[in-house]
Amino acid sequence: MAYLKIHSKWLPYAQMSDPRGFISRRFGDDHSGVDSVGNAYGNPVCAILDGRVTNVYTSTTLGHVVEYGQGPVRIAHYHLAKVSVKVGQAVTAGRDILGTEGDTGSLATGKHLHTSLWIDDVLTDPEPYLSGEKKLDLSQKGEMDMTYQTGDRVSVTGRIYS
Repeated sequence: MAYLKIHSKWLPYAQMSDPRGFISRRFGDDHSGVDSVGNAYGNPVCAILDGRVTNVYTSTTLGHVVEYGQGPVRIAHYHLAKVSVKVGQAVTAGRDILGTEGDTGSLATGKHLHTSLWIDDVLTDPEPYLSGEKKLDLSQKGEMDMTYQTGDRVSVTGRIYS
């Protein structure tokens, strides 16, 4: 198989002696993430950011799934052979193993890791973040104290909370 790209340091494979990520399918064209392949069966998949596990489940199509995140960032890894974390567990980037790469779920056509990424609830191409080319901004867009006078004109982008 010819790979689309080989990244020398693929963050989900940081615990492997050879952390290369072989990209087999990219984000876009009705594909919600990036598919990568490690160089052996049973590759450990580790967290790429410090955060908390928010969901662990098994789907007929996606196989074993782990979702985790912090602030505005949420990540999901699909098709895992085995899951090693529980909901609510804190994970550390590059250190904590979430599970092992596998081929579970009917959408898996072979051993690989599918990774989807949401930033501020917007599905985003994860490849530049998983390769280390871009850094994830984990700062929470929080509330700001603002005072207005009657008659002030206000333009808001985002959510307004009372």
